[in-house]
Amino acid sequence: NSMASILPKPAELLKRAWEVLAPGGKLGLLHQFHPKGPATDARLVACVQVVQGTNQQPRCFTVWEKEFSA
Repeated sequence: NSMASILPKPAELLKRAWEVLAPGGKLGLLHQFHPKGPATDARLVACVQVVQGTNQQPRCFTVWEKEFSA
């Protein structure tokens, strides 16, 4: 069994984490791609390219902030 078969997909992971994140809280994800935001109340705070070493694919570290509802 590989870890990919055990772990949830990134979109599902973001959705679950977003449900328990407090307003004003931040959520970060390191992935191969810049994923779609986890929800409509998500504000993109940062998207940083991460290079792990020579001859390696860069990754994207994306951070969202959960907005306070009005």
